[in-house]
Amino acid sequence: MICRNTSGVECLKVDELNRISVLVDRSETGLTEVGINEWKAGLVGPPHSHSSKEQVFYIVSGEGSIHLSGEPNTVRPGDLVYVPVGVLHRSVASSGTALRYLLFNAFLDYRKEGHATFADHVAKTKSVRTKQAMLDTAVVEGAEGSPDLPEAVRSSKLVHNDHSGSAILLTKSETHRIEAERVTLPFRSHRDYTGTGSWEHTLYIISGAGKIGVGHDVREVSGGDTLFITAGKPFTCEGLDPELSYLRISTRLD
Repeated sequence: MICRNTSGVECLKVDELNRISVLVDRSETGLTEVGINEWKAGLVGPPHSHSSKEQVFYIVSGEGSIHLSGEPNTVRPGDLVYVPVGVLHRSVASSGTALRYLLFNAFLDYRKEGHATFADHVAKTKSVRTKQAMLDTAVVEGAEGSPDLPEAVRSSKLVHNDHSGSAILLTKSETHRIEAERVTLPFRSHRDYTGTGSWEHTLYIISGAGKIGVGHDVREVSGGDTLFITAGKPFTCEGLDPELSYLRISTRLD
């Protein structure tokens, strides 16, 4: 089990656009990658799409908008955005505050875009992202899907935070490989997950305190912690005082 927060992890800077704190690297997983993506206040990110990964953005702090196929969608903390393969998107931070979100990548195949690590991916694509931002177009030399964007075969989705506790946010019928839920566990209550070789799991602790256990490996967790659990490993989540709230995003491997 991997357990990390943004303290002490690798931070990748994409020129003057954004920075990504790497929480779970593609080199450590089957088909998953996780980071915290931060866009400084007032920044308009580049329009782009991806041909070999789908994404989830979970808004951690700040305000702004996520544009999906050219349509702006206002987002605030607790909102979740699903970006399918081939969907043109961009991130825009409000003028008053940076926009930060949990960035979850699920790769369609084990080539993982042909890049060995997240750092390798950023190094090879940041010049393209800079050109896309400057020209305000996804169609530049070297861009994924350029000049013809890959066809989107799933629909994008925005789920606003309704503060209602536990909820299913994404089902596997809506995505290629992802399912997601928000869970709230009161003090001393448990949620047990049966291990399966078909799914690897990422837990992002939204608030509160709890314990996450994989066999004898038990970690005390609190807001901002991110955990990764390899496929085939059963695990248990327990709420502590006052309660535990977390996001589970899982990637199907087969």
